[in-house]
Amino acid sequence: MKVQENLQKNVALIKNLICGEDIIFFDFLINKTPATIIFVESLSDKTAIGKQVIKPLKNYQKQLSAKNILNDLTLPEGEVLSGIEKCVKKIIEGDAVM
Repeated sequence: MKVQENLQKNVALIKNLICGEDIIFFDFLINKTPATIIFVESLSDKTAIGKQVIKPLKNYQKQLSAKNILNDLTLPEGEVLSGIEKCVKKIIEGDAVM
């Protein structure tokens, strides 16, 4: 399944594929645009996600695009994923997906 432009549909698809108390779906705004970051609480560094991803994006003023965001965030690695299954794989491996 391809990632769609509709955030709610993507989140619903991921929720149908993985679930559990340890899966965190954190909703926030990027320059008034809804966003969700998804990660496994026990496998991910919540402090780093907050400092390196969520906090900088809450005040993001550039044009929203995956390329701009990846260039501007201080992440050890990042990539654009096109498939829901790839997103789920990354999440269960301990990566955060937005």
